[in-house]
Amino acid sequence: MLVKILGGPVMKKIKDEDPAAYLDLFREFEAVKRTIVTEKEGKVNITIPYASLDGNCREMLGEDLKAVIASSPFGNEISLRGDKMRIDAHLMINLFKPTVDNILSLMFEILKDKKVQNVTQILLVGGFSECRLIQDAVIKKFWDKKIIIPEEAGLSVLKGAVLFGHRPDYIQSRVLRFTYGLEVIEVFNATKHDVKHREEIEGEDKCKKIFSKFVSKNEAVEAGKRVSHEFDTVHKMQSAITFPVYVSTNEDPMYTDDESCTQLCKIRLDLPDPTEDVRTVDVEFVFGNTEISISAKDRNSGKEIKTKLNLI
Repeated sequence: MLVKILGGPVMKKIKDEDPAAYLDLFREFEAVKRTIVTEKEGKVNITIPYASLDGNCREMLGEDLKAVIASSPFGNEISLRGDKMRIDAHLMINLFKPTVDNILSLMFEILKDKKVQNVTQILLVGGFSECRLIQDAVIKKFWDKKIIIPEEAGLSVLKGAVLFGHRPDYIQSRVLRFTYGLEVIEVFNATKHDVKHREEIEGEDKCKKIFSKFVSKNEAVEAGKRVSHEFDTVHKMQSAITFPVYVSTNEDPMYTDDESCTQLCKIRLDLPDPTEDVRTVDVEFVFGNTEISISAKDRNSGKEIKTKLNLI
């Protein structure tokens, strides 16, 4: 709204050259967000950094702040009285409507999942949960659920973070946002593999860029859970083996070059005393509270390498 009234260049100049005024302005909107109610009528008053806004309007637009507001698309809904911007309540409520609708849509999609169909209570936490607009919308949308809004809901996330720092075991399991796995090579199977991934290696048709899944998106994993897979070398006299680590937004990706996949890192394990025989490497994922530990171990030599990935 402010960009539509003042223009992007003016707002950028205030943000860059007068950050205190810029922050004061947004703090006022934050305060309104916490206090405005669905049935609000009349005007909403916001204290503005008048000197900064008016001065920049005169300098960059050639008009004072009052004239700029009057000529904007909101000229009939916003007025000035001293250092107060008076905004029609319906306009202020409509400012939050897209955000509220997006939150409701996301909640609805999550609650459609079979794993949470038995949920009977919804707990609202975080700063926006103190807003009556979101409270009323959630109560209306999910009328069949019990909606719980704790005291000082805005501090709940902070308190939870502090408690978790002292007692990580408070969180016993996490629902993963991504599917985790490795890029590997398998024997080509014409009935299930795409021919574009076929490549001849050591005289045998192989399929490259296979996503070898360890855990799936939306899967609940307990802290300390271990998942192990074994993989074989594909070349004779292979002196090292590299495993690219991937995540995917798809629950069951087939190939690592799918659009849903992103490479996180690579782990490389040197294989001492290379031979023409196939070597087997055991790879293990260990899920902690905030990280994943990955280890790869050569069965022949016992040589091992480990790395960690942040889960948050």
